[in-house]
Amino acid sequence: MSMDIFRADALAGKTILVTGGGSGLGKEISKALVAKGAAVHICGRRAQLLDEAVREISASGSAPVRAHTCDIRDAEQVEAMMNAIWATGPLTGLINNAAANFISPTKDLSPRGFRAVTSTVMDGSFHVTLAAGKRWIAGGLKGSVVSNLVTWVWSGSAFVVPSAMAKTALHAMTMSLVIVFLLSDACDYLTGQTIAIDGGQHLAGPGTFADLGALTDEQWRVAREAIQQSTQREKTQRVPG
Repeated sequence: MSMDIFRADALAGKTILVTGGGSGLGKEISKALVAKGAAVHICGRRAQLLDEAVREISASGSAPVRAHTCDIRDAEQVEAMMNAIWATGPLTGLINNAAANFISPTKDLSPRGFRAVTSTVMDGSFHVTLAAGKRWIAGGLKGSVVSNLVTWVWSGSAFVVPSAMAKTALHAMTMSLVIVFLLSDACDYLTGQTIAIDGGQHLAGPGTFADLGALTDEQWRVAREAIQQSTQREKTQRVPG
């Protein structure tokens, strides 16, 4: 049984955008934010997935949850989303959670595959952070940014080189801005930091994907086909345009 050490209103009055909030970690983070009183905006490329996520996240609390169909790799779409958000009220926080990744031997990477990962993790996170940040500055408002990284920003990692490179760029952005890293008012004193939450894995163990060095070419072929099938299913769920 887990113990919740935070008050139910710990984030009351906060309005937070979670990129990639329609699934996975982003959705779970959104649930936790709503449970503590924050109004939440989520964004992603799949409208149906976002609608389902809104219903699920809303069940975690009484604060409003709104979805925005947006490809954060496109700066114009990000601007349109931010205009829509600010029309209902300014953000107080942003969580750069949206990411893309796939496992592959580096020698097999194509330029298109490389950009598929880096354009979301690096470009997308920059577009969203810039769009929020310039609005905070213009309005004389405080804003908080949390970016989900990976411990590969310190250690590097085979088989996920585009992700490791893009996350390292995001790490550099975090250190280059004087941004409040955590979202509650109790942590105003903590700025520009990257915190590893991995149970010490990056200190005690080998690379995250070290065991993959033993895979045969045939096993890699099967893995690539599975990834391609999954990607194709995802594409069919996106809104045209």
